[in-house]
Amino acid sequence: EPLVRTWDHAFDYLEPYLRAKSDIYRTLASLRTLVSDNPTQMERLDQIRATVDSRLVVMQRTIDAKRAGDGAGAVALVKSGEGKRMMDVIRKELAQFSNTEAQLADDRLQFATLMRQAAYLSAILMGLVLFVQLIRETRQATRESQKLVDDNNSLEGIVSERTQELEREKTRVEALLADITHRVGNNLAIVGGLISLQ
Repeated sequence: EPLVRTWDHAFDYLEPYLRAKSDIYRTLASLRTLVSDNPTQMERLDQIRATVDSRLVVMQRTIDAKRAGDGAGAVALVKSGEGKRMMDVIRKELAQFSNTEAQLADDRLQFATLMRQAAYLSAILMGLVLFVQLIRETRQATRESQKLVDDNNSLEGIVSERTQELEREKTRVEALLADITHRVGNNLAIVGGLISLQ
């Protein structure tokens, strides 16, 4: 009795069915575009499309039988289980398709993670290279600076030593000049005294 009542109102559900039928093919077309770079997934979609086509054919036969007034034939098609078997196949194929896409997404995520890690490691190594180069340049600059300091200290030592020598030479020359001046003064005094005696 419930099945009879359902069939009496079957055509009330045709509009949603027809909309769903169009949506199915649009969805399959969109999926085909998305997986166009994967031959395996393209082949699986073709299998799904073929099974969907077969399922829709069975549904259309059921609808046509009902429209023709062959309610018993329509019920027989439903009870045959053919439509259910096809739906089970479709669910299985869709599950395989979805699982493959999930695995591919996971692989892409792992690859992206690996690439990020490689980029991070590369950045660290590059930073380490720059750090080592900076240390070497700093050490070289320090050595050159120390050499300049050492050269300056050596030069200052030489200048100091030379200045002391000059000071000593100046003192000796001044002493010599003082002695000469004293002797010349004595000699002049003697000469002056001799001149006075004459």
